[in-house]
Amino acid sequence: DFVEEQIQHEDKTWNFRKIIGHRRDLGPRDKPQIQIEWESGEITFEPITEFYKDEPWLLSEYAQEKGLIEDWERRCPRLK
Repeated sequence: DFVEEQIQHEDKTWNFRKIIGHRRDLGPRDKPQIQIEWESGEITFEPITEFYKDEPWLLSEYAQEKGLIEDWERRCPRLK
């Protein structure tokens, strides 16, 4: 099975391959989420606050490329 052939960390987590998108349909109080492609092949939405803990530079680069900095800072002030 493809998933079983991937390398899994001891804490049962996977490395991600890349950020492939973000939620665009946010309500006024919703927190931003990014869409991640994992090495396992799975694609999920993850809160930016969780991803920021491990990959702040990558998340900032993505937000800047997509013009999301101002909106994300407003929705998640602790990311400034």
